[in-house]
Amino acid sequence: MSFTYMENINPDLTQNAGLPSGSIFPIGLTTNTFTVTDNNDNTASCSFTVTVEDVENPEITCPADIEVELDPLECEIEVTFDATATDNCPGVTYEVDGSLESGDLFPIGTTEVVYVATDAAGNTSTCSFEVAVIDYFNSSLGCINRNVSLDENCTALVDPFMVLTGFIDEFGDTLIGCLDSFYVNIKDAHGNDIGNTVTGDDLGKTLDYVVSNPSHGFYCWGTLKIEDKFRPFVECTNDTLSCIEPLANAIKPVLNDNCPGGQLILLSEVQENLTCNVDFLKRITRVWTGVDKAGNPADTCTQTIYIERTDLAGISFPRHFTGTDALNCGSFTPDVNGNPMVSLTGVPRLNGQSLYPFNQAAICNGFVAFTDKVTFTSDCKKNTTMGCGGERWQ
Repeated sequence: MSFTYMENINPDLTQNAGLPSGSIFPIGLTTNTFTVTDNNDNTASCSFTVTVEDVENPEITCPADIEVELDPLECEIEVTFDATATDNCPGVTYEVDGSLESGDLFPIGTTEVVYVATDAAGNTSTCSFEVAVIDYFNSSLGCINRNVSLDENCTALVDPFMVLTGFIDEFGDTLIGCLDSFYVNIKDAHGNDIGNTVTGDDLGKTLDYVVSNPSHGFYCWGTLKIEDKFRPFVECTNDTLSCIEPLANAIKPVLNDNCPGGQLILLSEVQENLTCNVDFLKRITRVWTGVDKAGNPADTCTQTIYIERTDLAGISFPRHFTGTDALNCGSFTPDVNGNPMVSLTGVPRLNGQSLYPFNQAAICNGFVAFTDKVTFTSDCKKNTTMGCGGERWQ
C-alpha cells in the first residue's frame, strides 16, 4: 500500500479510520481514511474500502444409515443421532431440515433425515441419511372363523386380535407386530367391501373377511357370524283415560334395545269394573313383554290404565221463560203437541257440549231425554214445564 503527496516542507500523514497496512481484515467492509497536513495547517484527505468475502461453504457430516427392529406390538421407536459441521470461519451452526429430529419417535418404514449447516456468511451445505424402522412379524399367524356380538350401539369393530391366531407363544407372550399394519376388510352379503365394522343390518348373517399386512405380504381369511346378545327391556307407564276416550289413546310401553327392529308383545289384558268407585269406571291391567331382532326376550312389565267416570258437576240447564221473558204463543212454531221446540228453549250442556240429542261421547254409560208437562192452561195462557232427565249407570 503506497500514497503520493506533494508539499515542499515536511507534511504530516495520519490514518484516521480503518486498519493499518499489513493487518488481518475481518469479513465484511472496512473503510480506511487518511489525512495529510502541511506546515501551514492545510489539510487534504482520502478514503478507500477493503472488502473481505467468505465464499467457502461449510462442511457437514451425517451419521450412517440407521436400521431399528421393533419389538412385538410396537408401532414406533425413539431414535437418537447427531451430525458434525466445520467451516473456515467460526460461527457455523446446523439443524435438521424436517419434522423428525433426534429423540423423536420414528414410524415403521424408511424416513430420510436431512441436516443443513450454515456459516456466519450464510453459506450452506447439506447431508442426509435414512432411518429404517422394521416392523415385527410372526410367520405363524392365521385367521379363524368366529362369532361377533354387536355392542350397546348395535355395531362391532373387528380388530386383528379378534380374528387372528398363532400370536401367543408357550409362555403366554403376545408375538404380533404393530396392529396398525394389519387391515381387516369385511364383505357384505353382496360381496361389497364394508371395512372392519358391522352393524344391525348384518345381524344373523355370515360374512367373509380378509386380514392383510401388505408390508410383509401377509394375507389370511375367514368368516364372521354376526349376533346380538343384549336383551331388550320394556318400560311401562301407567295412564288414566276419560271414559269417552278410545282405549287406543293409552300410553304405549317403550321397548328399549341396542338395535332397532324389536317387537312389543301384549301378553295379557284384564278389565275390572269398579262399580262402587266414584272416580273411576274401570281398571285395565296389561302385561307386556318384547323380543328383539335377534330373538332375545325381554322381562315382563305391568301397566295399569284407569278409566275415569264423567263428572256431571259441570252440567248447565236452559234458562226459564217467565214474566217478561214468557214466550208469545204466536212467535214460534210449536211441536206436534203444541209446545215450544227444544231448539228454541235450549238444552242442557256439559262443559260447553250440548247433551241433546244425546251423544254417547258426552256421557259414557248414560242417556239424556226430556218431557213437557203442562202445569196451567187457559184461553190466553199456558204454563209448560220442560223436564230434562238423564241417567248414568255403573
